[in-house]
Amino acid sequence: MKILYMKILYMKILLLILFVIFIILINYNINESFSNDLKINVITSFYVVNKNQDRTNELKKSLQNNINHKYVEKVYLFLDKKQDKDYINKNITDPENKIIIYNIGKQPLYSDLFKCANELEDKICMVTNSDIWLYPFNDICERLIDLLNKQENIVYILTRHEHDLSSPWIDTGTNGYDSFIFKSNINDNIINNTKHKQNVLGSENVVKGHLLKNNYKLYNPCKNIKIIHEHKSEYRTYNDEHMTDYSDGDELRKIPLISAKDILKIYN
Repeated sequence: MKILYMKILYMKILLLILFVIFIILINYNINESFSNDLKINVITSFYVVNKNQDRTNELKKSLQNNINHKYVEKVYLFLDKKQDKDYINKNITDPENKIIIYNIGKQPLYSDLFKCANELEDKICMVTNSDIWLYPFNDICERLIDLLNKQENIVYILTRHEHDLSSPWIDTGTNGYDSFIFKSNINDNIINNTKHKQNVLGSENVVKGHLLKNNYKLYNPCKNIKIIHEHKSEYRTYNDEHMTDYSDGDELRKIPLISAKDILKIYN
């Protein structure tokens, strides 16, 4: 009788364990499929700075952090010389094969990056500068990204935090932006009018102006979706002579900070 009781008890324990495993697997599959809709395709460039190793290290850190980000699906990387690819192969860890390389032999134009986004179709894309990495997400970030799947013509245009997580540009209301997050496809007018170089002072404001002209709704939830500017070295490859020329009112217009809560309230 005791042996029978023990067998029944063991069977109940086994069934309970199997049930718990079943629930865990179901939840994992649900969460995995949900998060796939929220994953971001980072579209950017990378280059080795031969004159300054510290600057190269900053670009390396930015790329590696984006690769490691849970919500980054792929990193589409524009390179202009063989040395850049050799450096990546030697120094970057990419266990999930997220990097997709475009060897274009020149510094990319914004139009190149937006064309890449349109080739993906119906994907969340982040066109961003080389020295920017995406801070880890929380639930409110997920909701903001999910909104891009539901509403057309929204672009998050983000002001940066610095490498030490300080935010002088945010605190002073500086008219500066380093990343654009949107769902592809982007209007062809944006591609046709952004044939200027990335990573040049003022170039993002030109992109912003053309987004406004094409009736995109621009929001700057930079305190929720945080981008980190990795530039402690202060080394730059441009000067004022390389600054993109712009004078249009839309290009100079500031996009005010807005909280995720207020954005979500608009579309509730």
